[in-house]
Amino acid sequence: MLTTLSSFACAQTLTGTATNGTGSKPAAGDEIILINLSNGMEVAAKTKADSAGKFSFKLADGAGPHLIRAIHQGVTYHQMTPPGTHSVEIHRN
Repeated sequence: MLTTLSSFACAQTLTGTATNGTGSKPAAGDEIILINLSNGMEVAAKTKADSAGKFSFKLADGAGPHLIRAIHQGVTYHQMTPPGTHSVEIHRN
C-alpha cells in the first residue's frame, strides 16, 4: 500500500505554451511530443497544442529531464526541461 501511495505522489504535470516566435501568436494545432531523457530518447507521450497554444503532460516518471518537441508543418523545434520543471514555453520562428 505504501508503494502505491508514494508512486502516486510522484506523478506530476508538465504544462506549456507553444507560440509562433515571429508574431507571438499561439501555435494552435502543432504536434507536441514529450521525450523522456532518463531512458535515452524514449517518446513518453504526444498531444496537440490547443487554440491558445497550451498543452500538458502527466509525468509518470516524475520530474526528470525531458525534451519537448513541437512539430509545425514538418519542421521540429525543441526545448529542454531540466529535472523539477513544471512549465515550459517553446517558441517557433
